[in-house]
Amino acid sequence: MDRKKFLVSELDLPNVDIQQRNALQLQPWNTPRFNYIIPFASYSNSTVAPVVFQRVFASHRSQYSGYSAIYTDGSKRADYLGCGVVIQDIMHGYRLDTSCSVFTAEAVAIYGALQLIDSNMPRKNCIYTDSMSVLEALENYNDRCHLVACNTLDITSRLYRNGFKIIF
Repeated sequence: MDRKKFLVSELDLPNVDIQQRNALQLQPWNTPRFNYIIPFASYSNSTVAPVVFQRVFASHRSQYSGYSAIYTDGSKRADYLGCGVVIQDIMHGYRLDTSCSVFTAEAVAIYGALQLIDSNMPRKNCIYTDSMSVLEALENYNDRCHLVACNTLDITSRLYRNGFKIIF
């Protein structure tokens, strides 16, 4: 940290605020077990008709009918980066700085869904996302975890401890 602060002062960047981040936000013995379900894993987009995916999804929703469905997505264009969470036909949108990545947008959407669950949601929820990269990052936690992924694991762990059932 001291070396970075020195470089900032040497480069005369007075408006840059350096904040130290704890590399391990979660203790290794307390790291949540993160799992996700991929009902479409055995199907290929190029060889399977869309109606098959619709039926697999309908079957999955039927299997977890007691769980509230939450949908997340992130997207990026040249001039816009944002993400959204849809719960019971209500959309919550978040705009992000365009310097962020699509990964960050997808991760923020999942984190936003968990914050909504924490604030006032039923105790059984199923979060649907199309971002395998975020799910894999959450499953393979390490000390270089993306900040939003670390925060996501933290809130997920707390919700699990409080008796929430969340399926990804």
